[in-house]
Amino acid sequence: MRSRTGECNVELQRAASLYNPQLVDMLKGLNNEVGADFFVAANAYEKHMDFAHDPAAYGFVTSNVACCGQGPYNGIGLCTPLSKLVPKPKQVCILGSIPSI
Repeated sequence: MRSRTGECNVELQRAASLYNPQLVDMLKGLNNEVGADFFVAANAYEKHMDFAHDPAAYGFVTSNVACCGQGPYNGIGLCTPLSKLVPKPKQVCILGSIPSI
């Protein structure tokens, strides 16, 4: 579900914010059942959202434009000779449609 305005889908964001903590709790329960820390989860959602709202804290100028690509925000497709390239790629952290964080 791509946004035409660049905003995150509120419903999907809410689903992720509810799902991730429940997954961590479920895995803790499974680890208790097996008696060892066998299952591991990392909640990357919070870190990603923190970066999206404050890219300067991570040394970047923006969090919503890829260094090269096509379409809005350069986030569609791979980087090709036909792609738009931002003036200072090292200040942008998203490589095509794949964030580099």
